[in-house]
Amino acid sequence: MLPRATIVDRIVAYVQAHIESGQWPPGHRLPSYQQLRAIFDCSETPIKTAERILEASGWVEGIPGKGVFVAPHPPVRPAAPSG
Repeated sequence: MLPRATIVDRIVAYVQAHIESGQWPPGHRLPSYQQLRAIFDCSETPIKTAERILEASGWVEGIPGKGVFVAPHPPVRPAAPSG
């Protein structure tokens, strides 16, 4: 049995999926904490944790006083092997 994804894992996956699909191109402002709180029905703490993870891995960049944006060159995850 696979472990249940934490709320932080779900937020990270949500942001990565939107970036990888092209829905959120480089420079796109991510939803606000309030919007993400409504989507995930959680406090700001897991959102901030997910933001730190995404920023540390190069997916997003925070600009103080402006918000969080898709990084100019977000990472590309390798495609799943077929077969």
